Amino acid sequence: PRVANTVTKPEILAVPGSLDFHAVELGRISDPLTLWVSNDGTSWLDVESASLTGAHSDEFEIRSDGCSGVRLAPSTSCPVEVVFTPVSVGTKDAGVSVSSNDPDAPVVSVNIIAIGLATGDAPRIMPVAAD
Repeated sequence: PRVANTVTKPEILAVPGSLDFHAVELGRISDPLTLWVSNDGTSWLDVESASLTGAHSDEFEIRSDGCSGVRLAPSTSCPVEVVFTPVSVGTKDAGVSVSSNDPDAPVVSVNIIAIGLATGDAPRIMPVAAD
C-alpha cells in the first residue's frame, strides 16, 4: 500500500486585516489596537520580528510586542499592540510587518490608518435642551 506524503509547514495569519484608529487629537495617545498573529499551519511558526513601515510610521508605536522571537505551535497566537500619537493634522497611513519562517508568506503586512486632529477639533456631543 502507498502511504500519503503529508507535508507539514507553518502558516502565518494576521488579524484583523487592518487597524483603524479613527480620529485622535494632536499630542494625545490613542487606546491600543491589537493585531493577532496566528499559526494556522501544521508545524511550528517562528516569528522573527514585528515592525512599523510606511510614510507615517513615526506617528505609531508598537506598545507591546508579544510575538517577536516567539515560536508558535499550530493553532496558537500572539498579540502585537499598536498606539497612535499624531504629531500633525491629516490622514495617516502606515503598516505593521511581521516576518516569520512561513515558506509561502515570509512577511505579512497589515495596513494602519488614522486621522490626526488639531486640538479642539474632536467631535463633541452637545446636550439637547429639554422643552
